[in-house]
Amino acid sequence: MKSQRVHGHSTGRLRTCRVALALCVCSGLLIQFAVADRSPGYTVTGPSEAHVQRKSDGSYKIQAQESRFWLTHDYRRQARFSPRLITTTTNWSWDGDEQYSVLVTIDELRGRTTRQIAKFSDPGTTGQILAGDVYYLTQQPPCCADTGHYYFRSVDTGAFLFSATGNGDVGTTAFLYVHAPGTHVETDRWVGFEGNAATDSDPTLLGDIRYGDLKGVLSDVEIRVKSDAPPWPRSVGDWDELEAAKECSFVQWLEAGKPRSSFGRKRPAAGGCDLKSEYQPEPFTSLAGNTHPTAVSGIELEYSIAGEVYATIPIVNDHLDVDHAQLASRIALVTIH
Repeated sequence: MKSQRVHGHSTGRLRTCRVALALCVCSGLLIQFAVADRSPGYTVTGPSEAHVQRKSDGSYKIQAQESRFWLTHDYRRQARFSPRLITTTTNWSWDGDEQYSVLVTIDELRGRTTRQIAKFSDPGTTGQILAGDVYYLTQQPPCCADTGHYYFRSVDTGAFLFSATGNGDVGTTAFLYVHAPGTHVETDRWVGFEGNAATDSDPTLLGDIRYGDLKGVLSDVEIRVKSDAPPWPRSVGDWDELEAAKECSFVQWLEAGKPRSSFGRKRPAAGGCDLKSEYQPEPFTSLAGNTHPTAVSGIELEYSIAGEVYATIPIVNDHLDVDHAQLASRIALVTIH
């Protein structure tokens, strides 16, 4: 019995020590949490207001501003990444006609204060960050027979990347998520088509196909109709070819001659328009042996209008290889960059 009491007493001491140790650990954690709660906070404001005025003829005019906020995440860079707070302010006025613009600021959250990375304004009615927190998109959606316009920028820097025309969520665009073989290097690529929207339109210029990365344009190619080409068959409504290029163009990636899309994006049937373009980057592994470890080769870009293929262009060392493109008989490509 004595030894049991002694043993029991020892066990009680051991339990007491464990409890004390646990309390110490918990206290330490609470202190750490308390310190974390005292870490710097950030307050960013944006205007949301409306001014309405009754005019002498009984009509009204309005000027309004509305702000929205996004906090970015980036799981690829993890510890090297500082969150960014994106403030989007839509400016809207109406006095017989509606007018819109989008003002954006990008603030880095690091240290005790915010640091402004970029501030810019693009035409459009709405602005948003696309999934993945890589691209910022400002939209002028298609309306009332007008072509939709889309403006893309880098979320990291605010730098303007490219613009596109078309329909759907992101217009005539396609995106790649690129992995360099044998490395942990991952990067992004995009392609966008911008139709010829000039008021004094050159009837031979359908528009520009631009390919690039998160720093900007790597390759810019004009797509033109040959001067001796026969009239366009007008397979889409009453549009002419220029209008169809702005409204019904479609781009997709090809690999070994087959569509690369794993998300069901595919060229519309003959005479059809793509009205369902979405932002869904395709995963792609670049080929080894390029001039740069992250350069993209081994994939092609297909460009079509109303389901008719106009050009299939290989991408070699991050450039559109016009010299080896397959073209419809009525089409010519001109390299700008």
